[in-house]
Amino acid sequence: MAARIQDVAARAGVSTATVSRVLSGVDFVSVELSERVWRAVRELGYRRNRVARRLRRPGGEMWALIVSDIENRFFTSVARGVEDVANESGITVFIGNTDNDPERLGRYLETALAEQVAGIILTPTSPDDDVSSVISAGTPLVTIDQPLSSASLPTVTTDHHIGGQLAGSFLAARGHRTIGVVAGPQPVATWNTRLDGLMSCFQSSDTRVVVERGDNKVAGGMAATAHLLDNVPSLDALFVTNNLMTIGALREIDSRGLTIPGDIDVVGYDLNSEEWTRSVPVTSVNQDPRRIGEVASRTLLDLQAGTGRVPSSDLILLEPHLQEPAAVGLH
Repeated sequence: MAARIQDVAARAGVSTATVSRVLSGVDFVSVELSERVWRAVRELGYRRNRVARRLRRPGGEMWALIVSDIENRFFTSVARGVEDVANESGITVFIGNTDNDPERLGRYLETALAEQVAGIILTPTSPDDDVSSVISAGTPLVTIDQPLSSASLPTVTTDHHIGGQLAGSFLAARGHRTIGVVAGPQPVATWNTRLDGLMSCFQSSDTRVVVERGDNKVAGGMAATAHLLDNVPSLDALFVTNNLMTIGALREIDSRGLTIPGDIDVVGYDLNSEEWTRSVPVTSVNQDPRRIGEVASRTLLDLQAGTGRVPSSDLILLEPHLQEPAAVGLH
């Protein structure tokens, strides 16, 4: 198998960006680093004519941004944050949408490695996503929104436990006794911190919390809310852990002629990332997706530069905030 730029970088103990600068010869690199890179090139038999064809000039590198649902405005805002930082650094970004399909994720990772991207920012499809090929290649990788249990990587996300606590404290202060939760499909503990945060507010009370799983889509939010309304007659409040499922929940509530907060109180998530035509006032726990993209990008730049400022398993948590009420439309 022919040696790749990642192999040269690993042998020389530098980033792929440093290898690119050394081989192009158009940007300053210290003598010591240059000698290490050229020694690795000779030892691995790396073909310089291949380098000339495949390597991009400094300032013209490429990143892969792979998200789970590009139709979700949250991820388009993340992409804007990534591109803002990338553009400042002369980096081009290509975006892949996995639609939460591990096979599609695998194809995008293969493409990213074949193109010898300088780095990858990834929204996992599940906690068990296989990123071993990226790790083996030595390509810098940062995950966003949720961590992987299958690999220890830098992750930029919001403190969702605090987000759940904000929702729980709000509903507790309103005196609700039976709270339904529409949560995402993954039962893995690290992917349920929003639910755990809410539950922590009611450990010493007799408030009933009933959990129904959805698929993080509008239709899933409608179905889960319908099941709760049909089967929990005493339900007086609802916490929905995803923006699209919140829209689905509101549509289901509206279709039954129920009012918010008169008949049922609702706390949603990330409603600041949605725009709709007909509005109802709903409280929302909000993240800053653009900021997440910016921080993830700067983390990736640190990884590329090999500054040592980013531990391989670092979890970078941003603060959410409670907004009440947010004007959210149903259609």
